[in-house]
Amino acid sequence: MTFGNMKVGILVANEVVTLCDRDVNINAVEVREKIMEYRAELVGWAYPQQQKNYELFWSTQDSSEVSLFGKVPNPVDLEVLMLIKVYRFGELFAGAANVTTAVKLHGIPAFKMDKIYYGGFDFLAPAGFSLALLSILRMAPQSVLLMAPDCSSFSWMSSSGSQRHWFAPLGDTSKDWVVRGNQMAARVTLLAHLVAALGHVFIIEQPGSAAFGHLPLWR
Repeated sequence: MTFGNMKVGILVANEVVTLCDRDVNINAVEVREKIMEYRAELVGWAYPQQQKNYELFWSTQDSSEVSLFGKVPNPVDLEVLMLIKVYRFGELFAGAANVTTAVKLHGIPAFKMDKIYYGGFDFLAPAGFSLALLSILRMAPQSVLLMAPDCSSFSWMSSSGSQRHWFAPLGDTSKDWVVRGNQMAARVTLLAHLVAALGHVFIIEQPGSAAFGHLPLWR
């Protein structure tokens, strides 16, 4: 399904694995062309000058002849910048992290996050959401973020309990598990906006029958 406001599409994780199986690197022009084939619409660059500067840094960091500061970089400058921009792929709500594993097999730097990691990664807690934000800000230009939020309260199979319908997408807000689902969806949407603004590609994995796309925050 496509949301005209954001000009983005929802893809499934299996399609990302398919890209990896075809020996397509998850970076730069190749992934953009392939994802366009899979019906995604990308938002234009929000910060072209910032993007240009980052590309300048990444294209010259091996030679160490120039930096974002317009001069021969000192070790501290390079250390800070290389700490910030280290990932090309990220997976939130990763579970067994099969996609991250496939991506890393292709030599692509990646991170993964799930509630089963780190002794309990809570996406709805300030610390958990901050960690997700930090990791996204450490992604190099033109990277890919895959998010597979819990679909239990959005599935049509649970609609009798959640009371989610196309005409009532927020569901029964007197139930805690429905409210948590709404909060999670809101944070996923915020991250999607951030990723699009930074010039990355985001993918949201949800069943085709899920009501995630009916939420007003997508409109």
